[in-house]
Amino acid sequence: MLPDSSALSKLLESLYEAASEPALWELTLKQVAAHCNATSAALLMHNSDSDLHSVARNWQVDPEGTRLYQKHYWSQDIWALRGATVAQREWVGTSEQLCSFAELSGSEYYNDFLQSLDIAHAAFALLLRSGEGESVLGIYRGPSEGAFEDADLDLLRFLAPHIRRAFTLHLKITELKSRSIGMAAALDMLDSGVVLIGADAKIVLMNRAAEALLAKQDGLIATAAGLRAQIPSESERLEILIRSATNISAGSCLNSGGWLCISRRQGPSLQLQISPVRGFPLTSNNAFRTIVFITDPAQNHCPRYDALRAFFGLTAAEARVAILLGQGNSLRDISHSLGVSGNTVKSQVASIHGKTGTSRQSQLVRLLMSLPPSGHTTP
Repeated sequence: MLPDSSALSKLLESLYEAASEPALWELTLKQVAAHCNATSAALLMHNSDSDLHSVARNWQVDPEGTRLYQKHYWSQDIWALRGATVAQREWVGTSEQLCSFAELSGSEYYNDFLQSLDIAHAAFALLLRSGEGESVLGIYRGPSEGAFEDADLDLLRFLAPHIRRAFTLHLKITELKSRSIGMAAALDMLDSGVVLIGADAKIVLMNRAAEALLAKQDGLIATAAGLRAQIPSESERLEILIRSATNISAGSCLNSGGWLCISRRQGPSLQLQISPVRGFPLTSNNAFRTIVFITDPAQNHCPRYDALRAFFGLTAAEARVAILLGQGNSLRDISHSLGVSGNTVKSQVASIHGKTGTSRQSQLVRLLMSLPPSGHTTP
Protein backbone atom coordinates (compact mmCIF):
# COMPACT_ATOMS: atom_id res chain seq x y z
CA MET A 1 0.00 0.00 0.00
CA LEU A 2 1.42 3.37 -1.01
CA PRO A 3 1.86 6.22 1.48
CA ASP A 4 0.17 9.57 0.81
CA SER A 5 1.47 11.96 -1.87
CA SER A 6 3.28 14.15 0.68
CA ALA A 7 5.27 11.20 2.03
CA LEU A 8 6.01 9.98 -1.48
CA SER A 9 7.27 13.43 -2.45
CA LYS A 10 9.63 13.51 0.54
CA LEU A 11 10.87 10.02 -0.29
CA LEU A 12 11.66 10.94 -3.89
CA GLU A 13 13.38 14.15 -2.82
CA SER A 14 15.55 12.25 -0.34
CA LEU A 15 16.28 9.60 -2.96
CA TYR A 16 17.62 11.97 -5.60
CA GLU A 17 19.57 13.98 -3.03
CA ALA A 18 21.32 10.75 -2.03
CA ALA A 19 22.50 10.31 -5.63
CA SER A 20 24.89 13.25 -5.26
CA GLU A 21 25.45 13.04 -1.49
CA PRO A 22 26.26 9.41 -0.51
CA ALA A 23 25.87 10.11 3.23
CA LEU A 24 22.11 10.56 2.63
CA TRP A 25 21.61 6.97 1.44
CA GLU A 26 21.28 5.80 5.04
CA LEU A 27 18.39 8.23 5.64
CA THR A 28 16.73 7.21 2.37
CA LEU A 29 17.01 3.51 3.18
CA LYS A 30 15.59 4.20 6.65
CA GLN A 31 12.56 5.95 5.14
CA VAL A 32 11.92 3.18 2.61
CA ALA A 33 12.27 0.51 5.30
CA ALA A 34 9.95 2.36 7.68
CA HIS A 35 7.17 2.61 5.07
CA CYS A 36 7.49 -1.13 4.40
CA ASN A 37 7.64 -2.11 8.10
CA ALA A 38 11.17 -3.41 7.63
CA THR A 39 13.84 -3.39 10.35
CA SER A 40 16.92 -2.92 8.13
CA ALA A 41 17.90 -2.22 4.53
CA ALA A 42 20.94 -2.38 2.27
CA LEU A 43 22.17 -1.68 -1.25
CA LEU A 44 24.04 -4.76 -2.45
CA MET A 45 26.43 -5.11 -5.40
CA HIS A 46 27.38 -8.49 -6.88
CA ASN A 47 29.94 -9.42 -9.52
CA SER A 48 30.52 -13.15 -9.69
CA ASP A 49 33.28 -12.90 -12.29
CA SER A 50 35.54 -10.88 -9.98
CA ASP A 51 34.13 -12.22 -6.69
CA LEU A 52 33.20 -8.66 -5.77
CA HIS A 53 30.20 -8.74 -3.42
CA SER A 54 29.74 -5.68 -1.29
CA VAL A 55 27.24 -3.75 0.79
CA ALA A 56 27.43 -0.33 -0.83
CA ARG A 57 25.10 1.42 1.66
CA ASN A 58 22.99 0.20 4.56
CA TRP A 59 20.69 1.12 7.41
CA GLN A 60 20.57 -0.83 10.70
CA VAL A 61 22.89 -3.56 9.43
CA ASP A 62 25.64 -4.51 11.88
CA PRO A 63 29.01 -3.32 10.45
CA GLU A 64 30.58 -6.61 11.53
CA GLY A 65 27.88 -8.44 9.59
CA THR A 66 28.69 -6.32 6.54
CA ARG A 67 32.38 -7.19 6.86
CA LEU A 68 31.67 -10.92 7.26
CA TYR A 69 29.29 -10.91 4.29
CA GLN A 70 31.87 -9.31 1.99
CA LYS A 71 34.61 -11.62 3.25
CA HIS A 72 32.79 -14.96 3.27
CA TYR A 73 29.02 -15.27 3.46
CA TRP A 74 28.28 -13.83 0.01
CA SER A 75 29.23 -17.27 -1.35
CA GLN A 76 26.43 -18.84 0.73
CA ASP A 77 23.81 -16.15 0.00
CA ILE A 78 21.00 -18.35 -1.28
CA TRP A 79 18.88 -15.29 -2.08
CA ALA A 80 21.56 -13.80 -4.35
CA LEU A 81 22.23 -17.15 -6.02
CA ARG A 82 18.54 -17.69 -6.77
CA GLY A 83 18.07 -14.04 -7.74
CA ALA A 84 20.81 -14.34 -10.35
CA THR A 85 18.61 -16.85 -12.21
CA VAL A 86 15.65 -14.45 -12.46
CA ALA A 87 15.21 -13.69 -16.14
CA GLN A 88 13.73 -10.21 -15.81
CA ARG A 89 16.02 -7.21 -15.99
CA GLU A 90 13.67 -5.35 -13.66
CA TRP A 91 12.27 -7.38 -10.79
CA VAL A 92 10.63 -6.71 -7.42
CA GLY A 93 9.78 -9.63 -5.17
CA THR A 94 10.02 -11.31 -1.78
CA SER A 95 12.63 -13.70 -0.45
CA GLU A 96 9.94 -16.40 -0.27
CA GLN A 97 9.61 -16.22 -4.06
CA LEU A 98 13.29 -17.17 -4.26
CA CYS A 99 13.49 -19.62 -1.38
CA SER A 100 10.93 -20.81 1.19
CA PHE A 101 11.65 -19.96 4.81
CA ALA A 102 11.69 -23.68 5.62
CA GLU A 103 14.55 -24.16 3.13
CA LEU A 104 16.32 -21.00 4.28
CA SER A 105 16.12 -21.92 7.98
CA GLY A 106 17.91 -25.18 7.29
CA SER A 107 20.80 -23.50 5.49
CA GLU A 108 24.21 -22.54 6.84
CA TYR A 109 23.64 -19.01 5.51
CA TYR A 110 20.70 -18.52 7.86
CA ASN A 111 21.97 -20.36 10.93
CA ASP A 112 25.52 -18.98 10.86
CA PHE A 113 24.85 -15.50 9.51
CA LEU A 114 21.32 -14.13 9.06
CA GLN A 115 20.08 -15.31 12.44
CA SER A 116 22.76 -13.29 14.25
CA LEU A 117 21.53 -10.20 12.37
CA ASP A 118 17.87 -10.95 13.22
CA ILE A 119 17.02 -11.31 9.51
CA ALA A 120 14.57 -13.96 8.35
CA HIS A 121 12.59 -12.35 5.54
CA ALA A 122 13.44 -9.92 2.75
CA ALA A 123 12.02 -8.01 -0.18
CA PHE A 124 14.21 -7.09 -3.14
CA ALA A 125 14.24 -4.63 -6.02
CA LEU A 126 16.70 -5.37 -8.84
CA LEU A 127 18.29 -2.02 -9.72
CA LEU A 128 20.95 -2.76 -12.32
CA ARG A 129 21.93 -5.86 -14.24
CA SER A 130 24.71 -6.06 -16.81
CA GLY A 131 27.52 -8.31 -17.87
CA GLU A 132 29.52 -6.95 -14.95
CA GLY A 133 26.99 -8.04 -12.31
CA GLU A 134 23.98 -6.61 -10.57
CA SER A 135 22.89 -4.15 -7.90
CA VAL A 136 20.00 -4.87 -5.58
CA LEU A 137 18.03 -3.02 -2.90
CA GLY A 138 17.10 -5.30 -0.03
CA ILE A 139 14.80 -4.57 2.93
CA TYR A 140 14.65 -7.05 5.82
CA ARG A 141 12.54 -8.28 8.71
CA GLY A 142 13.19 -10.55 11.65
CA PRO A 143 11.21 -13.76 12.27
CA SER A 144 8.75 -12.04 14.62
CA GLU A 145 7.70 -9.44 12.00
CA GLY A 146 6.64 -12.09 9.49
CA ALA A 147 7.19 -12.39 5.75
CA PHE A 148 6.61 -9.59 3.26
CA GLU A 149 3.35 -9.85 1.36
CA ASP A 150 2.51 -8.63 -2.12
CA ALA A 151 0.85 -5.48 -0.76
CA ASP A 152 4.12 -4.60 1.02
CA LEU A 153 5.81 -4.43 -2.39
CA ASP A 154 3.63 -1.61 -3.74
CA LEU A 155 6.08 1.03 -2.52
CA LEU A 156 9.10 -0.83 -3.92
CA ARG A 157 7.36 -1.20 -7.27
CA PHE A 158 6.63 2.52 -7.34
CA LEU A 159 10.11 3.51 -6.20
CA ALA A 160 12.08 0.94 -8.21
CA PRO A 161 12.57 3.04 -11.39
CA HIS A 162 13.47 6.09 -9.29
CA ILE A 163 15.89 4.12 -7.10
CA ARG A 164 17.38 2.61 -10.26
CA ARG A 165 17.92 6.06 -11.78
CA ALA A 166 19.27 7.57 -8.56
CA PHE A 167 21.63 4.66 -7.96
CA THR A 168 22.94 4.88 -11.54
CA LEU A 169 23.62 8.59 -10.97
CA HIS A 170 25.29 7.74 -7.66
CA LEU A 171 27.67 5.29 -9.35
CA LYS A 172 28.55 7.77 -12.10
CA ILE A 173 29.18 10.58 -9.63
CA THR A 174 31.31 8.27 -7.48
CA GLU A 175 33.35 7.33 -10.57
CA LEU A 176 33.86 10.98 -11.50
CA LYS A 177 34.95 11.86 -7.96
CA SER A 178 37.38 8.95 -8.00
CA ARG A 179 38.71 10.10 -11.37
CA SER A 180 39.12 13.62 -10.01
CA ILE A 181 41.12 12.38 -7.01
CA GLY A 182 43.28 10.19 -9.26
CA MET A 183 43.98 13.04 -11.67
CA ALA A 184 44.84 15.42 -8.83
CA ALA A 185 47.34 12.90 -7.46
CA ALA A 186 48.91 12.46 -10.90
CA LEU A 187 49.18 16.22 -11.46
CA ASP A 188 50.84 16.68 -8.09
CA MET A 189 53.74 14.53 -9.31
CA LEU A 190 54.67 17.15 -11.91
CA ASP A 191 57.25 19.86 -11.34
CA SER A 192 55.46 22.26 -13.67
CA GLY A 193 52.42 24.12 -12.47
CA VAL A 194 49.14 22.92 -13.98
CA VAL A 195 45.88 24.86 -13.73
CA LEU A 196 42.60 23.44 -15.06
CA ILE A 197 40.10 26.08 -16.23
CA GLY A 198 36.34 25.54 -16.62
CA ALA A 199 33.98 26.82 -19.31
CA ASP A 200 33.28 29.90 -17.17
CA ALA A 201 37.04 30.72 -17.10
CA LYS A 202 37.18 29.92 -13.37
CA ILE A 203 39.79 27.64 -11.85
CA VAL A 204 38.57 24.05 -11.43
CA LEU A 205 41.74 22.51 -10.04
CA MET A 206 45.46 23.19 -9.74
CA ASN A 207 48.33 20.98 -8.73
CA ARG A 208 50.70 21.62 -5.84
CA ALA A 209 53.36 23.19 -8.02
CA ALA A 210 50.85 25.76 -9.31
CA GLU A 211 49.56 26.42 -5.79
CA ALA A 212 53.11 27.10 -4.61
CA LEU A 213 53.78 29.54 -7.48
CA LEU A 214 50.48 31.39 -7.07
CA ALA A 215 50.90 31.59 -3.30
CA LYS A 216 53.89 33.90 -3.89
CA GLN A 217 51.57 36.41 -5.65
CA ASP A 218 54.46 37.46 -7.83
CA GLY A 219 53.36 38.02 -11.42
CA LEU A 220 50.54 35.47 -11.52
CA ILE A 221 47.58 35.31 -9.13
CA ALA A 222 44.42 33.26 -8.61
CA THR A 223 41.18 35.22 -8.24
CA ALA A 224 37.52 34.30 -7.87
CA ALA A 225 37.11 35.14 -11.56
CA GLY A 226 40.03 32.95 -12.67
CA LEU A 227 43.74 33.18 -13.43
CA ARG A 228 45.13 36.72 -13.73
CA ALA A 229 48.49 38.49 -14.20
CA GLN A 230 49.46 41.45 -12.04
CA ILE A 231 50.47 43.54 -15.04
CA PRO A 232 47.22 44.65 -16.78
CA SER A 233 48.46 44.18 -20.35
CA GLU A 234 49.68 40.65 -19.59
CA SER A 235 46.45 39.85 -17.74
CA GLU A 236 44.40 40.99 -20.72
CA ARG A 237 46.45 38.81 -23.05
CA LEU A 238 46.08 35.84 -20.67
CA GLU A 239 42.28 36.24 -20.56
CA ILE A 240 42.14 36.35 -24.37
CA LEU A 241 44.17 33.15 -24.68
CA ILE A 242 42.04 31.34 -22.09
CA ARG A 243 38.84 32.49 -23.77
CA SER A 244 40.17 31.38 -27.15
CA ALA A 245 41.12 27.95 -25.78
CA THR A 246 37.65 27.61 -24.24
CA ASN A 247 36.05 28.41 -27.59
CA ILE A 248 38.24 25.81 -29.28
CA SER A 249 37.09 23.21 -26.74
CA ALA A 250 33.47 24.13 -27.46
CA GLY A 251 34.12 23.73 -31.19
CA SER A 252 33.50 27.38 -32.05
CA CYS A 253 37.05 28.34 -32.98
CA LEU A 254 39.76 26.85 -35.19
CA ASN A 255 42.81 28.51 -33.64
CA SER A 256 45.26 26.65 -31.43
CA GLY A 257 46.30 27.57 -27.91
CA GLY A 258 49.08 30.01 -27.17
CA TRP A 259 52.14 30.97 -25.14
CA LEU A 260 52.67 33.87 -22.78
CA CYS A 261 55.39 35.17 -20.47
CA ILE A 262 54.30 36.63 -17.12
CA SER A 263 56.70 39.14 -15.58
CA ARG A 264 57.73 38.81 -11.93
CA ARG A 265 59.32 41.15 -9.42
CA GLN A 266 61.83 38.44 -8.55
CA GLY A 267 63.33 35.92 -10.93
CA PRO A 268 62.81 35.35 -14.64
CA SER A 269 59.36 35.55 -16.20
CA LEU A 270 57.01 32.61 -15.81
CA GLN A 271 56.35 30.75 -19.06
CA LEU A 272 52.71 29.82 -19.70
CA GLN A 273 51.30 27.45 -22.30
CA ILE A 274 47.51 27.64 -22.70
CA SER A 275 45.92 24.59 -24.35
CA PRO A 276 42.28 23.68 -25.11
CA VAL A 277 40.69 20.43 -23.94
CA ARG A 278 37.47 18.86 -25.19
CA GLY A 279 35.44 19.17 -22.00
CA PHE A 280 36.88 16.32 -19.94
CA PRO A 281 34.40 15.73 -17.05
CA LEU A 282 36.68 16.14 -14.06
CA THR A 283 33.83 16.51 -11.58
CA SER A 284 30.12 15.82 -11.61
CA ASN A 285 29.20 19.44 -12.27
CA ASN A 286 32.24 21.14 -13.77
CA ALA A 287 34.22 19.90 -16.77
CA PHE A 288 37.45 21.69 -17.54
CA ARG A 289 37.99 23.19 -20.97
CA THR A 290 41.48 24.69 -20.77
CA ILE A 291 44.83 23.64 -19.29
CA VAL A 292 47.44 26.22 -18.34
CA PHE A 293 50.97 24.83 -17.93
CA ILE A 294 53.27 27.07 -15.89
CA THR A 295 57.04 26.72 -16.11
CA ASP A 296 59.38 28.51 -13.73
CA PRO A 297 62.81 28.83 -15.45
CA ALA A 298 64.41 29.45 -12.06
CA GLN A 299 63.36 26.03 -10.81
CA ASN A 300 66.01 23.35 -10.98
CA HIS A 301 65.02 20.32 -13.01
CA CYS A 302 66.11 17.32 -11.00
CA PRO A 303 65.12 13.70 -11.58
CA ARG A 304 63.27 11.62 -9.04
CA TYR A 305 65.50 9.99 -6.46
CA ASP A 306 63.60 6.69 -6.69
CA ALA A 307 63.67 6.80 -10.51
CA LEU A 308 67.48 6.91 -10.50
CA ARG A 309 67.64 3.88 -8.26
CA ALA A 310 65.02 1.95 -10.22
CA PHE A 311 66.25 2.80 -13.75
CA PHE A 312 70.00 2.47 -13.22
CA GLY A 313 70.47 0.53 -9.99
CA LEU A 314 72.25 3.40 -8.25
CA THR A 315 72.88 3.11 -4.54
CA ALA A 316 71.28 5.66 -2.24
CA ALA A 317 74.58 7.57 -1.98
CA GLU A 318 75.13 7.48 -5.76
CA ALA A 319 71.60 8.77 -6.42
CA ARG A 320 72.26 11.75 -4.12
CA VAL A 321 75.52 12.51 -5.91
CA ALA A 322 73.87 12.21 -9.34
CA ILE A 323 71.14 14.68 -8.37
CA LEU A 324 73.69 17.18 -7.08
CA LEU A 325 75.65 16.83 -10.33
CA GLY A 326 72.47 17.46 -12.29
CA GLN A 327 71.97 20.67 -10.33
CA GLY A 328 75.34 21.95 -11.54
CA ASN A 329 77.41 21.32 -8.41
CA SER A 330 81.13 20.65 -8.73
CA LEU A 331 82.78 17.57 -7.22
CA ARG A 332 84.27 19.79 -4.48
CA ASP A 333 80.83 21.26 -3.71
CA ILE A 334 79.34 17.78 -3.49
CA SER A 335 82.16 16.64 -1.21
CA HIS A 336 81.51 19.54 1.19
CA SER A 337 77.73 19.17 0.98
CA LEU A 338 77.70 15.46 1.78
CA GLY A 339 80.62 15.53 4.19
CA VAL A 340 82.64 12.89 2.37
CA SER A 341 86.13 12.92 0.87
CA GLY A 342 86.86 13.99 -2.68
CA ASN A 343 88.12 10.51 -3.52
CA THR A 344 84.83 9.00 -2.34
CA VAL A 345 82.86 11.35 -4.59
CA LYS A 346 85.16 10.56 -7.56
CA SER A 347 84.66 6.83 -6.96
CA GLN A 348 80.88 7.29 -6.80
CA VAL A 349 80.86 9.39 -9.99
CA ALA A 350 82.84 6.69 -11.81
CA SER A 351 80.29 4.10 -10.67
CA ILE A 352 77.44 6.38 -11.79
CA HIS A 353 79.00 6.75 -15.25
CA GLY A 354 79.35 2.99 -15.52
CA LYS A 355 75.75 2.27 -14.50
CA THR A 356 74.23 5.01 -16.69
CA GLY A 357 76.38 4.33 -19.74
CA THR A 358 77.87 7.85 -19.78
CA SER A 359 81.52 8.88 -19.91
CA ARG A 360 81.40 12.64 -19.21
CA GLN A 361 79.54 14.89 -16.79
CA SER A 362 77.83 16.73 -19.66
CA GLN A 363 76.41 13.43 -20.95
CA LEU A 364 75.20 12.53 -17.47
CA VAL A 365 73.50 15.92 -17.03
CA ARG A 366 71.70 15.53 -20.38
CA LEU A 367 70.51 12.09 -19.31
CA LEU A 368 69.29 13.40 -15.96
CA MET A 369 67.40 16.21 -17.69
CA SER A 370 65.46 13.63 -19.73
CA LEU A 371 64.18 11.76 -16.69
CA PRO A 372 60.83 12.34 -14.93
CA PRO A 373 61.22 15.37 -12.64
CA SER A 374 60.33 15.65 -9.00
CA GLY A 375 59.62 18.53 -6.67
CA HIS A 376 62.18 17.16 -4.22
CA THR A 377 65.72 15.93 -4.57
CA THR A 378 66.39 13.25 -1.99
CA PRO A 379 64.40 11.45 0.67
